[in-house]
Amino acid sequence: MPPIQRLPKTRKPLTDIGFIFDSYRDLTEKLGAVDGHAATLALAARYFTDQSRLSTDDQALGLSLAPGYGVSTRYVDLNNLSVHLNQLLIVATTKHAEDFLIRFRREQVALGREWRGKDDGEDRLSFTLDCIGDGLAGNVERIGDERYRLLQYYRLVRNAAAHQYEKRSRLDVEFEKVRQFRDLVKDEYGLDAPNKFSDTQFDDHMLYTRLVKYLATDLCRLAPPETLEEFQRVLSNRIYFCHEPRSISKDKGDPERLKSSLSGFLKHHYNFQLDLYPTLQESLVQWIEDIPTKRIRRREQLGTLSDWVKNNVPS
Repeated sequence: MPPIQRLPKTRKPLTDIGFIFDSYRDLTEKLGAVDGHAATLALAARYFTDQSRLSTDDQALGLSLAPGYGVSTRYVDLNNLSVHLNQLLIVATTKHAEDFLIRFRREQVALGREWRGKDDGEDRLSFTLDCIGDGLAGNVERIGDERYRLLQYYRLVRNAAAHQYEKRSRLDVEFEKVRQFRDLVKDEYGLDAPNKFSDTQFDDHMLYTRLVKYLATDLCRLAPPETLEEFQRVLSNRIYFCHEPRSISKDKGDPERLKSSLSGFLKHHYNFQLDLYPTLQESLVQWIEDIPTKRIRRREQLGTLSDWVKNNVPS
């Protein structure tokens, strides 16, 4: 068996991914919004921290300003303001990453693929990688060992920021395992990360969001639909593949127009180039041509279009 090769790097995921799942588009849209807000928050925190250093008593300064801004508090921690903010940004990014992994699994199951149940204590990233393609070990090689380990480190940073029970001593141990990647991150991303939990920087947030996006890119590339039955489910499942191909049905009876509209639909919504797979293209066109008209369905009591599709796509 040939060695498993790492996926080639891509700078243009929206054009280089062969099939873009809806979960991917949703994730990148949400992370884009987080990044925009994060930059504003980081700038405000740094400016306020710099201003507080002009005061001889930053605690007194913070407490004197609080009432005027409608903030009820007896304590402010300006020294660690930026660190706490950066940790909270990692918490927010982790929420979107977890939501993506959950939705990605549902899309995979909607394609008709079998997934085992998640084990107690198993993190969702490892679970996802283990359930597709080459399994956990093989897919870690595919996405890059350093990216997997950095994602796991930031998952622990999130846990420590969100839950007091997470042992900080464990975080220090885990940081030592990823410290070796600092030079690589500097060269490849231009960022000063990763850092210790107690010194979480804005660059940690920037690195983490990039890693999550790269992970999503790689999962789309590792587990796209491939068979006729899977593409039938893409076209017929309105729950997990939300784009309804209504415009395609109007070209029934004209195979060439139908072929063109079907290819256009899949390219526009999923970046899938159906023209590169002529056998699949012909099979999908024939499947659509075989869908009975509304009049025939009513006469033969075949139910709605959704009922017919459900009964004529392998479960």
